[in-house]
Amino acid sequence: MKVYRPHSEHPPLEPWPDLEEEGDVILSGTPKQSGRIDWGDVAAGPAAGRWSCTPGRFRSHYTYSELCTILDGEVTIVTSDGTSHRFGPGEGFFVPQGETVTWHIHSTVTKSFMFHVAP
Repeated sequence: MKVYRPHSEHPPLEPWPDLEEEGDVILSGTPKQSGRIDWGDVAAGPAAGRWSCTPGRFRSHYTYSELCTILDGEVTIVTSDGTSHRFGPGEGFFVPQGETVTWHIHSTVTKSFMFHVAP
């Protein structure tokens, strides 16, 4: 079992590719991501782990569905219909496959996640 708690120590994360390399569009700042897969297959899903990103703003199109819980930091997520949601430690959200959202990371954010790719 993996335990993900807000504001707690976890094993270090590894640098991940630049967001642009994964198809995201940087809107402001220089957000840098890191993460770790704790279970599953990242290429085909499902998979679960931790992800972190430094401040900035970027648009991301979800080719998978993802359930997230913020562990540290603050982020505002703006959905494709313009609805804005601010999240902090202990708060979670679900993004369905096919949705496009804008991440506005106010302070370095860390989340736990599980994602699934529908056939």
